[in-house]
Amino acid sequence: MTFRRGIFTALAVTTTTGLLLTACSSHDEGDVDATQNTSLNITTPSGAKITMPTEPQNALGFYSTDFDLLLTLGIDTADTQPIRDGVDQFPDFFPVDADRDLTTYPSYPDYDLEATASAEPDFILNCLGFKDDLDERLQAIAPTYTFDSFADEDWRDSAEKVASDLDRTDQWQE
Repeated sequence: MTFRRGIFTALAVTTTTGLLLTACSSHDEGDVDATQNTSLNITTPSGAKITMPTEPQNALGFYSTDFDLLLTLGIDTADTQPIRDGVDQFPDFFPVDADRDLTTYPSYPDYDLEATASAEPDFILNCLGFKDDLDERLQAIAPTYTFDSFADEDWRDSAEKVASDLDRTDQWQE
C-alpha cells in the first residue's frame, strides 16, 4: 500500500509540475512589453507633461533644426514639414532621403498652425521655447516637446537633452 501511495504521489507531483510549467511557458512576454512600451511620458523643459508614442510615425519638426534633429534621432517624420518663409528646401546636409517626396510650407516667422494641424503629426518637436503661448497652441495639435535651443547654451547640449528625454541616446551618439 505504501508503494502505491508513493507512486501515486510522485505521479501527482509530476503532473502538477508539468501543468504549471506549460502554463508559465505559454505566457507571451513580448505582448506585455509591446503594450507597456507604446508610449513615453515626459515632462518637457517648458513644463508640459506629455504622453507621446515611443515610435512616432508622423513627427513634425516645427523649426528647420527640429526636423534635422528628428531625422538624426531616427524618428519617422511627416511628409509635410514647416520651413522658414522665403526658403523652399532644407539644406543639403540634412539627412533627408533623396527619393522622398517632401512638401514644405512656410511657418516662420509667422506660424501656420492650420497647415501644421493638416500634416496630422503624432508628435511635434519645437525648439522655439522662447515664444509665448506657442507650446500651448502646438499641444492642442499633438504632443509637443518644446525647448529653447536659442538659449545661451551649446546647441549640442540641448540636442543631447532632447535625445535623452525621448529615449534616443543611442541614435544621438551614432
